Amino acid sequence: MSWWDPLNWMSRRKKLDTIASAISVRKRLAVWHLVCERVGEMAVAEARGYIRARAARLVCAEVDRALREHQHLATDARPRLIGMTTDLVIDDAMSVLGEQRLRLGLSQQAA
Repeated sequence: MSWWDPLNWMSRRKKLDTIASAISVRKRLAVWHLVCERVGEMAVAEARGYIRARAARLVCAEVDRALREHQHLATDARPRLIGMTTDLVIDDAMSVLGEQRLRLGLSQQAA
């Protein structure tokens, strides 16, 4: 192990973070449209699982496209990038769900 290895790992991690964030932002609306009709009535854990399942195909396709664009990344980065992107997509959708529930709760209290 050379002294460059930790620096290379940190640089690679930063690239993966950047790519995962970009995919998440780009696909936020598409994922929400996949899940919005059903997640409102689900418990938090159930909603997270549902979002994960429904977004899986979309996330995998986008990660594969990103890896083709960033050929300097090894294919062994794919599982890690899928996991990172999926987590971000779930967090985004859960944030929207939380905002909707909050608005709904506030409007019900006002009525």
